Amino acid sequence: MRQHRSENDLHLGQRFIAESELRIVRQRQMVERMRRKGQPTEQAEAVLKGFEASLRQLRNHVEVMQELMKPDDYAAKPNGSEESS
Repeated sequence: MRQHRSENDLHLGQRFIAESELRIVRQRQMVERMRRKGQPTEQAEAVLKGFEASLRQLRNHVEVMQELMKPDDYAAKPNGSEESS
């Protein structure tokens, strides 16, 4: 059950990453449109920086989840014994 939940959480995190990347692309496009129109972009750029910071944190979190889900080589061997090559 725990493994299943971890996999679901990982998939959810990956989906959030994809959605965040799309949100960042759209925000960058908005900033560019505003620039072309001569509108102030400070607030839109601040929002973009916030989106980018959130994406970095989300990527770090998913990376940690992936590391925690990796099988422990020692524990995966029968009786915890070392195999010789």
